[in-house]
Amino acid sequence: MRRRAGSLARALLRRARGDGASVARAPPRALAPASSPSRFLVPSSSSSRADRGASASASSFAPRLRGFAASARALLREHRDTRARVLSPEARLNQDIKACRAADDVLTLVARHGDRFNHVNVATAVNVLCKVTDARRDALNDDARYARLLSLVRARCREFRTREAASATHGLGILFAEKGAVVDADAADALVKVVLAHSASKRDMVPQAIANVLNAILKTDAFLRAVRRANANAVRPGGGGAWAKLARAAERVAPAFNAHDVSNVTHAYAGLRRVAPEALEAANATGLWRAVADATRRCRDWDAQSISLTTDAAKKVDGFARALDVGDANGDDDADDANDDDGWLALARGVARHAPRFHNQHAVLVLSALGWRPQFARAMSRVDGGWDAALASVERNLDGIESGRVERPRDYVVGRKIKKRTHEVMKTLDAIARIQAQRRHERQRRAEEDEEEVVGGSMTPPR
Repeated sequence: MRRRAGSLARALLRRARGDGASVARAPPRALAPASSPSRFLVPSSSSSRADRGASASASSFAPRLRGFAASARALLREHRDTRARVLSPEARLNQDIKACRAADDVLTLVARHGDRFNHVNVATAVNVLCKVTDARRDALNDDARYARLLSLVRARCREFRTREAASATHGLGILFAEKGAVVDADAADALVKVVLAHSASKRDMVPQAIANVLNAILKTDAFLRAVRRANANAVRPGGGGAWAKLARAAERVAPAFNAHDVSNVTHAYAGLRRVAPEALEAANATGLWRAVADATRRCRDWDAQSISLTTDAAKKVDGFARALDVGDANGDDDADDANDDDGWLALARGVARHAPRFHNQHAVLVLSALGWRPQFARAMSRVDGGWDAALASVERNLDGIESGRVERPRDYVVGRKIKKRTHEVMKTLDAIARIQAQRRHERQRRAEEDEEEVVGGSMTPPR
């Protein structure tokens, strides 16, 4: 075997030198059978010389192999450069936008090359700008280049596909809610019209797109007013209004929801119930909540944020809570059946699994949902260690709950609807009081049932 390796190395070396030799031309050497005693004999002097020749050949071949790798890398770089030369100017411009690391870089490209922007460049610029803007450093509202970008949105949004429309809507929503930037009514109206036109698309409307649109509407006053105007101008407000179109779009893609899609959509509707009750009415008139509840039972990719936001939405949105109650595993629509793997049990299992990673806001949201929804509390009792995990998350975050600290992005605009210091404390105390009332009611109900059993047994005539 060693002699065969040496001959192979020498053949490879000759092939690398280009002298026409090949592995196939190497003289065949018969290998000793496995049972041959020669395998266990001391190597001869000729085999030792072959071994030394193989080592020398291998050591001299290594630099050539490294040179070949360097040549291959050079060819790859040349291929990429050639591909870059054949890219369209818009595609190269899109790459430049994605490479920006500061708001000034994005806005500089808008000022210099805005006239050459196509619809993809505009959507990319908005999306990148919302990620790289620092609210404490970048004053977008005083920057003429940002106004230029909004004018490009108005001019190019009719060419948006579903992906670009959802991306631009989400980006402007982040810029308004977290960066303090203004979104004008004309840009909002134009974008909302495009989103509603694409809401019936079965191919392009994906779960992330509808979730981004709903959260942008919740966060941005201009988008909310634009949807209300579109809903009021609908020919059939009851069936063809803007809110109904968005709800049906979410229902259609709900079978593909993951945990983050479930939490984003339900959280958006939980927020809209106060500022736009008509949005919740339109959702209740469709099969959205049953579809979202089915996705909730199916999801296994929860994390601390998604499970806490979903439980909070189940507390606030009655339609979602009813959908979690019914349609359980054995089809008897009995949420109290211990054999049912219903929606509340799926949420309870997610809480028990991720409670060790809760921060104070997560812990308060879950505890409040346990206090407001008795069916959620019963499901938590059916999960091993469920209550222990939920209460331990509250105990671990008591300092944060008392101080009212909430984890937020580094450049979050301080002063926009920041909760009061005592809000989480009062919410926690209210949840504890409700849980204690549930326990008292449960003990009283069990005592009455035991008493009825005792009375019923004493009245049974002897046989």
